[in-house]
Amino acid sequence: SVSLVQGTSDDSPDNSSIDVEQGAHEFQLPVTLENNTDVNIASASTLTLQNALHLNGTTLTKMGGGTLSIRNDFSTGGGALTVAEGTVSGGGTVGGDLSNVGGTIAPGNSPGVLTVDGNLTNSSGGTIAIEIEGTGGAGKADGHDQIQVTGSSTLAGTLDITTGAYADPTTRATRESFTLISSAGGSTGTFDTVNYNGTELTTSHQGNGLFRNVAYGDNDVSLDNLLALEGDADGDADIDITDFNVLAANFDSAGANAETNNWTTADFDSDGDVDITDFNFLAANFADSGYLAPANNQVPEPGTLILLLIGAAFVWTWQSLRRR
Repeated sequence: SVSLVQGTSDDSPDNSSIDVEQGAHEFQLPVTLENNTDVNIASASTLTLQNALHLNGTTLTKMGGGTLSIRNDFSTGGGALTVAEGTVSGGGTVGGDLSNVGGTIAPGNSPGVLTVDGNLTNSSGGTIAIEIEGTGGAGKADGHDQIQVTGSSTLAGTLDITTGAYADPTTRATRESFTLISSAGGSTGTFDTVNYNGTELTTSHQGNGLFRNVAYGDNDVSLDNLLALEGDADGDADIDITDFNVLAANFDSAGANAETNNWTTADFDSDGDVDITDFNFLAANFADSGYLAPANNQVPEPGTLILLLIGAAFVWTWQSLRRR
């Protein structure tokens, strides 16, 4: 193995340092840190750790615009990896805390799983980059990247999602979910910015009933892509009185608001108006307990059925008055 002993530098006189000025390099033997160490990797350069790196209770700080690639384990002994600049990637294990203050964490090797055997912190200046190739599962060639954390996660900063071969669902009543970060010890905070293929995700509805959401659970952060069933105006995977209220509030059989009518105003057939045809979609697909499982269509409860009948009478009356 290689043991790194204390060195000196102008910036960090108490730290050892590894400098990669250009090119791609590898450590193929196990490495043990004896004291805190700065790894400065120049832009467009790479240092790959093919074998175990024992943090040994120290802090390894990634600096420079290049990439530190983890192919094996940052083994036992505790410690921390701090990403100050550049990128940390790979599908190995960080045997300690991982803190991203100003760089990018890019799990996997197109795609793959990066394990953090400690706590994960992504600060406001940090980015987590996730690649999705398909629905095959975490770490699979036709799946997606994932970070698995044995401790807790604290999140801020930027989530940057890119897709390769993956395409959005094309069959209605289909939701495709991807667990991006799994934290056994719990997850707190949310990302300040979410980008999807280079565009900031500022609204969930993407058009024609496609809803894209980043969901924050107690232990997981996931991406949900839902191609909603006609009648689900708010994209919550059920069709209920809330969706009817959206239709009633935006009823526009003449298409006076054609320029702004869309799925979220209950224009489910995208013809520029909100009329009895859209109501019929809602009534036929009514599923106030959800339409994804176990069945798409459910019989409304009596009270809700009465409301729908009143609603049907309302829209028919509205149409009759408009014709006069």
